[in-house]
Amino acid sequence: MSHLKQVSDEHRDRLMAHVESLPGLADDIERGSASDAASTLAAEHDFLVQALVPHMAAVETSVYPELDRLLSCRLAMTPMAREHETIRMLVIRLGEIRGDLTAGTGDRAEIAGLLRQLHDTLEPHLREEDHYVPILDHYLEAGRADAVASAVGGHGPSHG
Repeated sequence: MSHLKQVSDEHRDRLMAHVESLPGLADDIERGSASDAASTLAAEHDFLVQALVPHMAAVETSVYPELDRLLSCRLAMTPMAREHETIRMLVIRLGEIRGDLTAGTGDRAEIAGLLRQLHDTLEPHLREEDHYVPILDHYLEAGRADAVASAVGGHGPSHG
């Protein structure tokens, strides 16, 4: 297995563990105790801000330009970059209202809806990113592939 594939798989697995927990957290918020769900929500939001957002930035600066070049299309990765913007906006909004859940003033349906939107955007996005790794592995020279892996590895999720 190449270094790039290994880094990609590790990041995807860490991210997906959090992404897959979002619908359950949304359910808990809608029907459970606000105080119980608030700490989990805070932890998930912190993960998104501290791990996911920097990971997306690293992918945008190291992976997408290489794919644009390899696919001979300067805008090939534009749809993926747009999804990153959607994800960032959802994370920002979640951060704006996460404290409301603890205070008991939050709209549980809105918070749950944001979590489900994040899940519904991130899950297919991460799966689609998997399709690009073989292209990079095949067409990038080893040194460049290692540089891309290091760039993504240095900015992605480092905790579970």
